[in-house]
Formats: sequence, structure tokens, C-alpha cells
Amino acid sequence: MRKLFILFLLLWSGVASAEAVYFHYNYPDDTYSGSPGGSCSLAIASHQPGWTFTGVVGPGANGAYSCQCRHVTGQDGWCGQVLQGSKPACASGETRRPDGSCGVPPPPPCSSPAGSTVSWTGKTGHSASPDAEQGDGPGSMPRSSPSCGISGTPKVEDCWSVPASDGGQDFFCKFSGTSDGKQAPAGTPSDGGSRPDGAKGTNMPPTKADSSGNCPGGSTQGGVDAGGTPICVGSGTNPTGANGGARGDANPTSSTTTKTTDANGNKVTTTTGTRDNGDGSKTVTKTVETEAPDGSKSSTTTQTTGLTPGGKQGQPDKPDTDFCRQHPELNVCRNSSIAGQCGQITCMGDAIQCATLREAATIQCRQKDAEDALKASPQHALGSAAASGNDPLKDSLPTPGNAAVIDVSGLNADGWLGGGAPIDDVSVSLFDRTIVIPLSKASSYLIVFRYALMVAAALVSFRILSGAILSR
Repeated sequence: MRKLFILFLLLWSGVASAEAVYFHYNYPDDTYSGSPGGSCSLAIASHQPGWTFTGVVGPGANGAYSCQCRHVTGQDGWCGQVLQGSKPACASGETRRPDGSCGVPPPPPCSSPAGSTVSWTGKTGHSASPDAEQGDGPGSMPRSSPSCGISGTPKVEDCWSVPASDGGQDFFCKFSGTSDGKQAPAGTPSDGGSRPDGAKGTNMPPTKADSSGNCPGGSTQGGVDAGGTPICVGSGTNPTGANGGARGDANPTSSTTTKTTDANGNKVTTTTGTRDNGDGSKTVTKTVETEAPDGSKSSTTTQTTGLTPGGKQGQPDKPDTDFCRQHPELNVCRNSSIAGQCGQITCMGDAIQCATLREAATIQCRQKDAEDALKASPQHALGSAAASGNDPLKDSLPTPGNAAVIDVSGLNADGWLGGGAPIDDVSVSLFDRTIVIPLSKASSYLIVFRYALMVAAALVSFRILSGAILSR
């Protein structure tokens, strides 16, 4: 009995996961459709040149549907029969292809001219747990809308989750961007639709930044993946708290809107928002949206921040959606700082910055230890005392009061600037020959050099004695 019950469940689940399809019995490989008329139309268009589909009749006694068609000559006729079969159900967002497989339908034609704003809803993740808040991990940022490509980085405006068939949650976000006027590439997911009633507001699941490392507007970088690609996190420009309401803003923006028509007949809407910053400056955001007579729209936004009351350039406050403003307790959101004394240094903040600050603090501590050791040495104390006039050995130095008497009466000064003897010639023997060097002839010249040398010695002696005596 148990085996029969399990078999029944398997058969029931197989039926539940399949869907009815129709195919032309002559061309089953490329005429699959979800309706008899669709299958007839595919078959006639592919295999009946000159004929067009006009209707379907049936089912007949054998369960088949008959295809009606008309020739370009106006002749009506029958173009075969369509039979019913079954195939595994296509996933959400996919449709049945002519060959019977499932796939994302081709994007609709791009109707938004380049430079205009396009908005759409994209599915951003799924979680098997209804309590999960981040879907199934980092996904990729949208590179196009369902119909048009976009230029630059998109903006995430709102995110929500809805219950899924497996008991988990499907996550969606509303995006906006600037159209590039080109058709979206094949395989682009279709629009997820508007936010349904009862949907739960949530944060945007972690999303990979674009090729330039930019995060969507309304989000911020919250780290990197294993390959170094920045991961964007945030809750869009309309974040919601646990109660489903919008978070408050400490400094709300006051805005004014004016509507005019320019000389070319374009409707111009100018919205000016002013926000007070914490440093006393004001940030003005000006958005100008132009709507042409043909309905196309373009928009430009500029933002300027004025001066602080002290005359310095002001800095705009971070929005409520800023990751670090929402999570100031995280190390990555703190300004790294060190505290404590040498040997007991503590650091708070980013690990790399803390390592750098600790190394700088260690170098300073080593320098301080070296300076303290130098100041504690006896040589430093002796030098400091001598420099301040308190030389401990000053009593042992000669002074006029403790000078010793030296008898110089025995000195003979007869040779001072006079006297002396001539220089004799020098004889040198070389290879049995005697060579005489006539040094005596240079005596008259050396006498002048002798006087100059003695005068220079006298001046040096006077300078030495005068410095020792006059310094007292």
C-alpha cells in the first residue's frame, strides 16, 4: 500500500510539472505551441509558402484540430492537423519555443529614444528560506532594460520580496537608467511587473558592480568577492524598516517644482531640492526633465554643495542608504585608531590600517626608548652640565687666581729673526763619481722663507694664548 501511495505521488508530481502543448503532426520538430491555433500558424508559416493561417476547427473525434488557411490567390483550404501532447512546464519567465524547448522570449522593440529614462522591474534572487534577506548570493547588475540597452550605471529605486511556490522568497528590485536607444540583447529577462500588494520591503541582494566598479545608485560597495569584484549592497532610494515604513532622514530635503514650455514646444519640469548638511552647508540638487511634443523624454541632474559658515567647502551628508551609516558598528566603517602606551597598543578599525598604525607606533616607541637611554647616560648629564656653565671639572682648570709662575729667564731669544747657519753643499757618490748638490746657493732664498715661517708661528701662538686667557 505504501509503495502504491509513493507511486501515486510520483505520477501526480510528474503531471503537475508538465503542460499541454500542440504540434502539427507533419512537422512536430518546429511547430510546438501552447494552443492549437499557434501550432497551425507556425506550421503554415514554415512549410506552406503562399498560405496564411485563418482559423482552427476541432477537436474532432480523434482529438485532432484542423488548420484552416488561405492562399494568396484567395483560395481557402485545409493545411493539416494539430495533435495534443505534453512537455515539462517552462520555468517562470520562459515561453515555449517552436522546437518545444523553453526559453526567455525575445525582448520587445525598444521604444525609448537614446537619452530618455527607462524603468523596469528585475528579479534579483531567490531563497529557499522565507526568512532570508539576501536571496541566493551575489548576482550581476542589470546591463539593459527588458526592451532597451542602457548607458552608464542603473539606479535601484525599491526592492521587495514575495512568497515563492517552494515556500521560499523571490526577490525583485525596480531599476531605472538612461536608454541608449538600442534593442536589448537576446536573452534579456522580461519585466517583472509592478510591486504587488502585500509584498515585503527588503534590501537589495548583494550585486556585483559593473565593469568599471560602479554600484547602482541607491547602493554602496560592501566588500569584494573572491575575484576582487566589488559587491554592492543597499536598499535603494526607498529603504524600508522592519515595520515596512520608510526610514527617517535626519536632514530631509525640501524641494520645489516648476513647469514651463520652451520656444520649441518642449515641456520643461524643473525640480530643485535643498538639503542641510551636518557641517552647516547646503546641497542643492536640480533635476530638469524635458518632454518633446512626440512624447520622448530626457532628464539631467546636477548637484552642488555650498560653503560652510566658516567659509570652507561643504561636504554633503551621506544618505540614509549609505552602508556605513546603517552599520557603523562594522570595522570597515570606522576610522582606524590606536590607543595605549608602548607595549600595550590596541587598535580599532580596518585590519590593514591597524597593522600600519601599529608599525608606526612601534617605531615611535623604539625611538623614545633610545632617547630615554641617551638621557640616562652619564655622558649626557656631563655634556648638559658643561653646556649650561656647570662643568664639574671647572675647578681643576687654570685661572688667573690659581695660575702657576713659570720662570722664562733662561730662555735664549738670540735666534729670533736672526742668527742661524748657512746650509752646506751635499756630495753624493754614484757609479764611482761624486756629484755635488750646491745647497749653499739657496741659503739667501731660504732666509726669507725662514722669516715668514717664524712670523706665522708667532701669530698662531698669540691666538692660542689670547683665547685661553681672554675667555676667563
